[in-house]
Amino acid sequence: ETRTLEGLWLAPYGSHGMEIISLQRISGPQKSSSSPSQSMNHCMLTSRSQTRTCTIPYPRLEGMKVIGDANVPTSKLSFVVALREPCDINSRLAADRRQVVSFPPDGFVITDLSHRQRNMVAWYRGAGQINRQKGKWDPEWVGLDFIIYDQEGSVAYSLVWDEDDEELRHMIDFTRVNLVEASNEEARPFHIVG
Repeated sequence: ETRTLEGLWLAPYGSHGMEIISLQRISGPQKSSSSPSQSMNHCMLTSRSQTRTCTIPYPRLEGMKVIGDANVPTSKLSFVVALREPCDINSRLAADRRQVVSFPPDGFVITDLSHRQRNMVAWYRGAGQINRQKGKWDPEWVGLDFIIYDQEGSVAYSLVWDEDDEELRHMIDFTRVNLVEASNEEARPFHIVG
């Protein structure tokens, strides 16, 4: 079921603008020239109350930023999801009852995740990379939930950030980038004004 999630994904995320993620399923360690911090064999989960090291096991999903922002620049991993053991949806909903804020294109919405339960088909845990220092790339890894939905709605999956010291959890809802439709649109001329 997670193989169908590979590809390009789009999500509005408040003042950060549109998130564009390339999602890839990775079965085992990849041999590449990337830096150790990007190989994701290990990541740091950091919160103000506790720092611990975790291993994100294979198989996993890796979400790479296609368009960067202040939190995660272009071509950096935004998140990694462990696929070995899905979570029990009821247990995860009961484990954290905080409200969730999401950012549709026209503002923000505060919701309760249990209202989406009937459309949830899988729930996994992972880690997401954030940067709290503007102008300096000094990322932290925080826990996150990765929720997959049935095909009834336009949202295919959500990321729900899991920072213990926050009153609300932040959620990003992703829809697939349809390159076939985009390539069939007529090219529009543009003019440089200046």
